[in-house]
Amino acid sequence: MNKILIVLILSSLGACALSPPQRPAVAVPDEVTSIDRDLLTGGWSCREMNPLPGGLPITQELTFNADSTLRSVAFVPVSQQLPGASDMETVMTGNWSAEGDRIAVRNSTVDVQALDDSSASGPLAVMASSIAKLAPQGFQGSADVLRLTDEALILRGDDADAPTLSCSRA
Repeated sequence: MNKILIVLILSSLGACALSPPQRPAVAVPDEVTSIDRDLLTGGWSCREMNPLPGGLPITQELTFNADSTLRSVAFVPVSQQLPGASDMETVMTGNWSAEGDRIAVRNSTVDVQALDDSSASGPLAVMASSIAKLAPQGFQGSADVLRLTDEALILRGDDADAPTLSCSRA
């Protein structure tokens, strides 16, 4: 009986590894043919319209500055799934440009940190450090802007598994 249970557990873990959760599709009409820099410039509070099933509700603050610099701060509520763990914050800075209906990001740097000072050492600090090392420094990419008004921004990154972000003025 124990051998059967172990085989079932290993099979389940293997199936998870072979088929990670898929981000649900979300249909948003593409209303933008050219980005108005003046409309985009400023702060935006964003949420994922199509989070990964069972994933954490990540929120993000985006700031597109008039000097073409960008700052993105993502809040990851780790404590929701791991009680007692510290929540994490990912900060990306870089340069942005409007290219047709796309936002291009270049020369970015990424920093990941636990928000609880008590986790400056230990497993969570190691995890944050590992994530930061995996983060693409000097990352270049782009996002398709689907909607842009005075008060609303909807965009989707190029990555096949990128979330669609719905943003409002911060």
